[in-house]
Amino acid sequence: MLTIQDKAIKYAEKVEGSFLVRSYTNSVACWDGKTTSVVGLRIEIVQDFKKEENYDEYVYNGVKIYIENSLILKENAYIFMLPKIPFMKPFFNAKGIVPKKY
Repeated sequence: MLTIQDKAIKYAEKVEGSFLVRSYTNSVACWDGKTTSVVGLRIEIVQDFKKEENYDEYVYNGVKIYIENSLILKENAYIFMLPKIPFMKPFFNAKGIVPKKY
């Protein structure tokens, strides 16, 4: 079951947006010359998102959430807003949403 923090829902409703959850990959060079790929989540509020076939759509309390197909949604997934820094847009994070391992 996917849930969203009340503060995050209120912000999404205020800006009339939807949550977009997707993965990103960064290559990191190690001290021994090898490179490693680091996979993380990027969660943002988008407006007028056109659903593509590589996203699954969910609705929670009237707010749409689009989650990339390459992510696994665990049983108790939770999206929340990180503490807000003045004069900056809010940042979001999630628990229970992880990248697939290939």
